[in-house]
Amino acid sequence: MPDWRSRFHRLQTRLTAQLAQRTPSENAFLFLLPLVGLAVGLASVGIAHLLALLQNWFWGDGQHLLEAALRRSREWRIIIPALGGLAVGLIGLIFRVQTRGAGTAGMMQSLALKGGFLSLSETLRWLVAALLTISTGGSLGREGP
Repeated sequence: MPDWRSRFHRLQTRLTAQLAQRTPSENAFLFLLPLVGLAVGLASVGIAHLLALLQNWFWGDGQHLLEAALRRSREWRIIIPALGGLAVGLIGLIFRVQTRGAGTAGMMQSLALKGGFLSLSETLRWLVAALLTISTGGSLGREGP
């Protein structure tokens, strides 16, 4: 048997022995862990691209917000963030979304008070509000969403 086949067989044997020692729920967790990591990574890349697209739409440049804002007239430097703030305020008012403190603090609160339940619809509404805030020049920061 070639060297790579014997190594693969030994690895397979060791992996099977390790998985046999665990409960089915632990095995499911170990299987789902990289899939969740992949999904979160892809979502992060998608959010970054969407943020660049929105910044390009509002300011004319999706990569260098400060330089793009400085190229705009003084009036537009006031109007664009004001419109973003108005849109975020309307999202919070219409959809009853808490637009403050929803990041890490919101997750910790969910773990402590709601048994770890995070509403997908609330998360998506908060994400839209965060994207509008950041892309229009709000002070949320890129690590927010």
